Order: sequence, then structure tokens, then C-alpha cells
Amino acid sequence: MSLGVNFPDTVENTIAKAMLNTIQERNNEIQYSDYINTIFGVDFFIGNVDLENLDKMLSAFRDGEYTLDTILQPIKKNYDYIIIDCRPSLGNLTENAVIVADELLVPSEPQYFSTKGIQCLFDEITAIKRKKNPNLKIAGILPTKVDYRTSIAKEFIVAVKQIFNDDIKVFSPIPISTKLAECNDGKNIYDYDNNGKGVQAYLNFVDEYLEG
Repeated sequence: MSLGVNFPDTVENTIAKAMLNTIQERNNEIQYSDYINTIFGVDFFIGNVDLENLDKMLSAFRDGEYTLDTILQPIKKNYDYIIIDCRPSLGNLTENAVIVADELLVPSEPQYFSTKGIQCLFDEITAIKRKKNPNLKIAGILPTKVDYRTSIAKEFIVAVKQIFNDDIKVFSPIPISTKLAECNDGKNIYDYDNNGKGVQAYLNFVDEYLEG
């Protein structure tokens, strides 16, 4: 919806359909032109409520955890970066993403239980990495919606750095931004609030990420 697809639940050709057809071998080859949409110079698959049912189904199919890998491998060469947005829990869909990914970035809001959640997530990811994607790298943790006026935000960043030491990079935090929250119905944030603190923080994050 943030890319201007107002009613994604009514869309037929979604990433869920592509994955379902792949695991059920309905199509020998995906017609990517039927599934890939473009806006603001970004190509994307549409996700919708069908992903919820698919997440429950994947484990019933042999090698279901490699479904996304099967879909993305033929087109990876066409892109410098492919971003896979996942829910903050390690279900079947997230496992698919971890298996196909080259790097993993963990955004996290500065909340009391977030550090424990990150630790549990990394434990599960480590197990998948060892068995199914040994080349996976952890890009780091990105603190988001950080309000520097609160003590919990400062304590969270300190705690994350203490827990993971120098093993995992903690990127410069993204401050909480009303403008980012407002820009949620298909507007281009760079047109809407190009000089805003939230936009500038994300641009700085990209630079920091690319610097390695």
C-alpha cells in the first residue's frame, strides 16, 4: 500500500500466488512480467493477506523453505539489490527469506523486550544459516523510531551494543518522525519531506551500509 497499491487484497498476481504455483508446480516457468510492478523506479512483488495462509502451508510441501529462492534466483542478476521485508518472527515465510538472502538487517524499535527478541531471533537464524545458508551475513541492527528524549531509547542502544559487542554492527539510529508516519498512502517520501530528519537519517543509513 505504501507503493500506491490501494487494495492489495484484490490483486490476483501476488508473490503469494507465485510461491503457491511454484510449490504446486503449476507453472514450469514464472512469467515475471505478470507479477512485477514498478513505481518510483522500484520493481516490486505485491504481498497481501494470502501470505498468511501460505505461511501455514509451506511446511507441508517438500523443500517448501526454498520456494522464494526458486523464484528469485533467475532474476537476481537483474538487480543490484533485492529487499525482502519480513515479519519480526521466524515463520515459514521468514525462513524462505533467510535462505535466499545474502545479508540480514534487523530493524528494531527501542523497547524493553526488543533486545531479548533480537537474541532469540539470531539464535534461530544461526541454526538456519548453519544448515541451509552458510554464506549468510548479518549486516547489523538498525534502531528505528528512536526518541532521544526518552531514557529507554538510550538504554536500548547501549544494551544492544553491550550484548553483541563488536560481533554485530549497530547502525546509527533512525529518529522518530511524524512526517514518515504521515507518508503511508503511496506518496514519495522524497517529494513529501525531502529535508526531514527521518528521510535524512535513512539516507545516511544507506551511506553507512554501503561503506560496510
